[in-house]
Amino acid sequence: MDYISIPFGYVLRYILEFVGSYGFSIILFTILTKLLILPLSIKSKSAMIDVQRIQPKLKDLQKKYATDRQRYQQEVERLYKAEGVNPAGSCLPTLITFPIMIGLYYVIVRPLSFLMLLTPLQISQVAERLGMDMSKIIGAHLNVIEIGVANALQGNLSKVADISSNIFEIHFNFLGLNLAATPQWNPSNPDFSLVLLIIPVLSGITAFLMSHITMKMQEKITGGPMQGGQNTAMMMYMMPLMSVWFSFMFPTGVGLYWIASNLFGAAQEYALSKYFIKKMKKKEAELEEKKRKKALKKELEASKEEKTDE
Repeated sequence: MDYISIPFGYVLRYILEFVGSYGFSIILFTILTKLLILPLSIKSKSAMIDVQRIQPKLKDLQKKYATDRQRYQQEVERLYKAEGVNPAGSCLPTLITFPIMIGLYYVIVRPLSFLMLLTPLQISQVAERLGMDMSKIIGAHLNVIEIGVANALQGNLSKVADISSNIFEIHFNFLGLNLAATPQWNPSNPDFSLVLLIIPVLSGITAFLMSHITMKMQEKITGGPMQGGQNTAMMMYMMPLMSVWFSFMFPTGVGLYWIASNLFGAAQEYALSKYFIKKMKKKEAELEEKKRKKALKKELEASKEEKTDE
């Protein structure tokens, strides 16, 4: 993912140099990248709504040709063609955005690699100069250690300045939260901080908000409850719970990124759904008008034939 993370690392560093706050930089960075992939999101949403729009017709075909699978497939293809629907249209944009989101994640959890462009050897040298336990650093996953090492740079830049000219201090304090610290749920843990618990809580709430808005918008599109019943309801609660769980596994900066991403995603889902619902209704009205005109034309032709016969 380096080919994605490195250019995004430059972008986040420029934002950080401009605003001076790591927390606000993450929020602006999240919004910027969401806007960057917005055209793909629009394309994916448009294709998804087209498929959802014809779900009632697909159900009718399924009932009609329940015992003839081949005829069912033929009628489905004919329906897709008649309605101008591409069922795979929502897949490609989603597949493209997935590696982008993974690349963004690495930029945030590995600031030494992608903001300061340090090699693993240089990271180890920095950690050693700062007096960090090398037995925990060597062999550890860089996703786990880099924010901790970057946090230790504050006030100690002179000790490591000769290792690389790209090294700089990152001030992780944001609205009283240490974005380099990992939230702890156990009060007996020496690293426990009550204030940091707000990040997992908000992460879960915003994930639920996004799931709820997505479900309600899809129900408006299909004109009824989503398919899946209990499975859909379970997923709506499982995703927020997973979001809370993961927030306890990663530094608070990652949790802030998820919160900002969920809020922007929820707003984007609401706005795009409203737009496409309006567009869908207009398209359905045009199709109905076309059918009406076609039926009227047939009636007129039939009437002319009857007069000719007389």
